Amino acid sequence: MCSDDSYVYLIGGCEGDKCKNSCYRYDPENNVWSTLSPMNRERSQAAVVYFNGRLYVFGGYTSNGCLSSCEILTLSTNEWSIGPIMRENRRGCGAVLYENKIFIIGGSNGVTSLTSIEIFDPLTHEWIQNFNGNQNELNISRVGVGITVCKEKLYVVGGFDGRNFLKSIEVYDEDNQRWKLSNNK
Repeated sequence: MCSDDSYVYLIGGCEGDKCKNSCYRYDPENNVWSTLSPMNRERSQAAVVYFNGRLYVFGGYTSNGCLSSCEILTLSTNEWSIGPIMRENRRGCGAVLYENKIFIIGGSNGVTSLTSIEIFDPLTHEWIQNFNGNQNELNISRVGVGITVCKEKLYVVGGFDGRNFLKSIEVYDEDNQRWKLSNNK
């Protein structure tokens, strides 16, 4: 799910044990749902980000396992295209737009929870290996993670590390170019 500040988009998901490729747009001003073109592939637990008139859908899960694929919906034409493949299969990852880059963070590859981060530049359509010259990884592996930007800082909250549900917060420290655990109470 994501928003472009005018509409809310609901992408994929599961109904029972069947993954869906359905896409819907909700207009909160008029309280109306509309159906968009379906994705090329069914997926649940995918990460979705809006940027510059497009919806980017990364990873997710099907009955066959975790995905590394990406699909892009151009809203003006309501057409899907195939996007760049991630390095790792991921489901339950989070994604957010930060400094005009899409950060795909954590998740699970189907075997283990991940600390890894992948960064995509939607303007150049390329993956960035290092952000600000550094390899990026979280301190704690997280699947089902919450991610947001607040006051120009990138926050990663909660999730599941494979054994425990997490209450911890990590924030990206730009000065030291690393992730640090927050002293949340």
